[in-house]
Amino acid sequence: ASAIADCVARLCIRACTRLPEDAEAALDAAFETEPWPLAKGILGDLRRNLDAARETGLPICQDTGLVTVFAEIGQEVHVSGDFEAVRKAFPRTAGGRIVNFALTESPDPAALTAYARLEVSRMERGMFIPESIVSIAPLIGLFGTVYGLYILFPEDGGMPDQQMLVRGVGLALTTTMLGLLIAMPVLLADNFIMRRIEVLAARLALVVERLNARGDGRERA
Repeated sequence: ASAIADCVARLCIRACTRLPEDAEAALDAAFETEPWPLAKGILGDLRRNLDAARETGLPICQDTGLVTVFAEIGQEVHVSGDFEAVRKAFPRTAGGRIVNFALTESPDPAALTAYARLEVSRMERGMFIPESIVSIAPLIGLFGTVYGLYILFPEDGGMPDQQMLVRGVGLALTTTMLGLLIAMPVLLADNFIMRRIEVLAARLALVVERLNARGDGRERA
């Protein structure tokens, strides 16, 4: 685990202080061929920033952003070492909070599993919004259909004329199409997000299993 954290740290530092060879070569070529003095001066500043970052270890630019790391671990891969490195490397993630809870509170397996379920529920917060939109949006079409039929018939009980018929049918079709246009993309997004949450929940379950096995090993020792 500590080797993974060290590797991520080295890669982050390298990404902030180095450019790929092709990008650096393109920068050098642009500096050599740029005819406009102002643009050439800017390219020269970029080259000097790159040299300074390489020599001092400071970021090339102050606006380097925040790094998000996605680690794909296969089923047959087992990470050995203390989970302390994971807690320090990812303190604000769901996995980091679970590891922190396990290391600081020393909970029993049931309590740790319950805490992991709480973290999953935190990831699912707010998902009621797209689910509500998916449920409500088609009702817009239903309302339009009912209202369109309502305005078809005049109050005196006679038959609707052609203009009123076109208006009512058009309103029903328009609202139905509007409801579907709202519901379909939201449904796709909701399914995608829920699938991601399911994958993350499965990974957290594996983390909990590893932590529980680690605790059982300590008790037996």
